[in-house]
Amino acid sequence: MNNQSDGQPARIVTLTGANQVISDPTIFMGISVADEGTGSIKIHVYHGDSDDGHPIVSLHAQSGYGDQFWYGPNGILCPDGLYVKVYNGTPAGCVFVK
Repeated sequence: MNNQSDGQPARIVTLTGANQVISDPTIFMGISVADEGTGSIKIHVYHGDSDDGHPIVSLHAQSGYGDQFWYGPNGILCPDGLYVKVYNGTPAGCVFVK
């Protein structure tokens, strides 16, 4: 296993606030979300193009707060893309990929 970072910066993919597919084969580096409404948010990120894929991370944040995960420096290889499933609320934020 190579534990050395490739030195390249992560790209930002802005969240749409709804279910979202990031279809490019990618390395998932992390995610940062905040609640844009008056309730709480709950989202899961899956490897693949639907919530039938392997779950990678689950984020929950109460009104006015946020949550984030970072998997650097190497990230998680997701050759089948990523699926962001919004279960609750209106999240704002971004996914970091390479």
